[in-house]
Amino acid sequence: KVIFTTVMKVAVIGCGAIGGLILGCLSQKGVDILGVVKEYQKDILLRDGINFAGVRGKFNVKVKLDTRIEHKVGLAILAVKLPDLEKSVLDNIDFLKDALILPLQNGIGANYILRRFFPSQRIITAIVMFGATFYPPNRVVHNFGEEIVLGNFFGSKAYLNDISFILEKSFKVFLSKNIKGAKYLKLFVNLNNALAAILGISLQEAFSDLAIAKLAVKLNREAYAV
Repeated sequence: KVIFTTVMKVAVIGCGAIGGLILGCLSQKGVDILGVVKEYQKDILLRDGINFAGVRGKFNVKVKLDTRIEHKVGLAILAVKLPDLEKSVLDNIDFLKDALILPLQNGIGANYILRRFFPSQRIITAIVMFGATFYPPNRVVHNFGEEIVLGNFFGSKAYLNDISFILEKSFKVFLSKNIKGAKYLKLFVNLNNALAAILGISLQEAFSDLAIAKLAVKLNREAYAV
């Protein structure tokens, strides 16, 4: 069993809105954390750090980063988009073989992708309950919230407290006994958000159209039936 301390090495792969926020906040708290960033971000972030604004105020954080992991880590936080997940793992796999893996993607697909590379008990699922906006290359606005829910999609209770120990330095952490149900619930709730996003209009504009409202009802009926 991995026991985490403040000197345990952590990596955040993908440092946009959510990944950048976690990297900056945990760096502030003295966690030994490395950000894995895209090539265009590297020089600017090394020189200027990350500029934050929003609910925690305005501040700048100097961070450690590279375009790939170069040493073994105890915890890898995966904050890339789902289509980039497999490549991100393969690019860093040599240093992730003994790590705990924490995917932050919405939905359930990440868990099944990661199970091809790691034992299921080492994959700790997260539901991010805070929002942020990324303005490339190095500005992050923390819009709301500071909660994150943890559980194991495949049923194991191992390592949950260990990851909580790290994240609780900057976030409110809750452990879920049914993270799979919580994941599905968030997908169902976000069905309505997706319609407005696809159309490029506000929720109010979308549901003032009766046809869109009827589609939303059908989507939710199908989701809850599943």
